Amino acid sequence: MVKSTAAPKPKATFIPASYALVAIIASFACLVSSVYGEHSVCQQLLPSPDLTPFIDPLPIPKTIDVSVGKHVIGAYKITQKLHPDLPPTTLYAYGTSQETATYPGPTLEATRETGKKFVSQNYTYPNSQTSTLLWYHDHTVGITRNNVLAGLAGIYILRDPSNDPKSLPSGQYEIPLILQDRQFWANGSINFPDIGDSPTAHANWCPEYFGDTLLVNGKVWPYLEVYPAKYRLRLLNGANARFFNLTISEPSMKFIQIGTDGGFLPYPLTLDYLILAPAYRLDVIIDFSKIPPGSKIYLNNSAAAPYPSGDDGFIPRIPSVLEFRVLSKSPKLYIPHTSVPKSFVPVPRPRYSLKRNLRRRLTLTEADDDNGPLFSLLDNRRWEDAVTEIPKLGSVEVWDLINLTPDAHPIHLHLIHFLFVQQQEFNQTLYELVGRNGGPGCSLEHRFGHPESCFTEAPRGANHEQIGWKDTVVVYPSTVTRLWTKWTNREGKPFPFDATSGPGYVWHCHILDHEDNDMMRPLKVVN
Repeated sequence: MVKSTAAPKPKATFIPASYALVAIIASFACLVSSVYGEHSVCQQLLPSPDLTPFIDPLPIPKTIDVSVGKHVIGAYKITQKLHPDLPPTTLYAYGTSQETATYPGPTLEATRETGKKFVSQNYTYPNSQTSTLLWYHDHTVGITRNNVLAGLAGIYILRDPSNDPKSLPSGQYEIPLILQDRQFWANGSINFPDIGDSPTAHANWCPEYFGDTLLVNGKVWPYLEVYPAKYRLRLLNGANARFFNLTISEPSMKFIQIGTDGGFLPYPLTLDYLILAPAYRLDVIIDFSKIPPGSKIYLNNSAAAPYPSGDDGFIPRIPSVLEFRVLSKSPKLYIPHTSVPKSFVPVPRPRYSLKRNLRRRLTLTEADDDNGPLFSLLDNRRWEDAVTEIPKLGSVEVWDLINLTPDAHPIHLHLIHFLFVQQQEFNQTLYELVGRNGGPGCSLEHRFGHPESCFTEAPRGANHEQIGWKDTVVVYPSTVTRLWTKWTNREGKPFPFDATSGPGYVWHCHILDHEDNDMMRPLKVVN
């Protein structure tokens, strides 16, 4: 059985991935894994029981239309079967009642403009942004990793009938997929480390949590029956730290990506693989119409952990994700004709001047001592330090994120969507040597080709996973990633609320273990 202790009661118990959402009243619990006196050591977890994949059908979370009426959603302690060979698992789950609470939480769906405003304990969330796939999860400072792992997460879909293409697959042909990894004890409880990498500094903090078992929509390696038709998959990486590199087992099949964190791409992308970082959402079409009935097609994963270099010595890869079983088309079954438009919403070209626009140069670092890792930092500041990111309402800022760690970090900004500008690798060894010893040497202030430049390549444009409006972006090791941030809504108009009031917002790494210690910083928007 998973032991639990009461978490500090937050002022606002519900924080969305962007600025649309609904009321939540909840009492969260912190998950601590220690079973029958056994302790679990960070990144040395005992293997989960051997679980046969593709036994359970993929569950589809219940949808709640939050466009009308009043909805109160709480967090409840539940038990739920995650695999036939596992005893029920103790979880914390969202629902409208104890009886309806599920892991993952219900899918919340709202319609732009006709949607109502919902009030939580302290905040109002208008449903006024463009259509996109959001998600909601617990965001309690210091124990976000515990509470999301315990089950407090769900999908939020915002639709815009005036702009959404009507030709896309919908209804039973539109499938949400929430990917999360877990480790299990034989009694069904979640195996989460209670002894950290640096127990003298932190009793139980672990730099990253990786499980050896994959769950999709709350089931271990499920299967999905599909007809010979196009399907729209709404993908969310809800894992604590694991990245996914997804491929399809049938070489003739491709992913058609049509959307990302911020909604529709300017045009569809035909891809052989998908990179899915923690907190990434992807809107993807897969066409099964030419696959023979009776076929089994697999969604596979090849991403290393930690990403991108990995350490296979103690962190298991998870090669399988989901099985698709292609059914015969029944004579009575009507499969609607669907198609993918050649273009969607245009995305503006980022325009800025490093002389006129405010430029922030922000580092991503990790602190270690002789006993192991201590914490992760943004710009060498802790969560409790004074606010330093204070953008002016309506302004354009250029953010250069400088990754001085060996891992990729998915950096997430609350409140706004932004555009990726460029990325550029640099000689980190020489850069840090000069930084420690001073004197002449390489610098990130000079362009590639300059004799004193640290850069080892010319600036590169976006990879396919970085195209379009984003609220989360991967910053790769020894790389400077430049973002164009405009502190308005997407259309350049004022926010439908006073963004300068209240306590402000945050930006953080969405590896939840990093966010909790201490890779999260406050930001405050001012007039």
